[in-house]
Amino acid sequence: MLSDPQSPNTPAPPAQPLFDLSGMSTEDARSYIFSLATHLKKTEADLKSCEVDLLLWTGRLELATSKGTPELQVQASSRVEELKGKKLSLEMEVWEFREGISKLKKDLMVLPSTQRTVNPQALQEQLEQIIGGHDAVTPAVKKWEADEALEQLKKKLESR
Repeated sequence: MLSDPQSPNTPAPPAQPLFDLSGMSTEDARSYIFSLATHLKKTEADLKSCEVDLLLWTGRLELATSKGTPELQVQASSRVEELKGKKLSLEMEVWEFREGISKLKKDLMVLPSTQRTVNPQALQEQLEQIIGGHDAVTPAVKKWEADEALEQLKKKLESR
């Protein structure tokens, strides 16, 4: 029962595992962990509610059995089994989120050291915007100037 912490009916995006901070900034990662923790708290509350309902329906099953009402006994038994399945599913989700959040908190501590402080591609793009992109004329002009200077130097050496 993995789901996006923002919406319990939306499946998790397949592109990135639920408990992975790859590509996130420290601030985004903190926000993401907070949303997962919020989902965990809601799931824990759902689990407690399910446990209360299970106790209620177990009591109703016992009452129906002691009163000898098979129709009510079948309904109560069905509801008890449904709640046991829901409880197991919620327990698994709570466990998974606790483990995942614990891992993410550890990952968050080392996240700043794994991030680039300078994005070379963005820096190159900014530089090209400032100077107007790649200039093909300047290297040719510099070569011509160098060739001319070389010729003058050769003439100077020949005249000696």
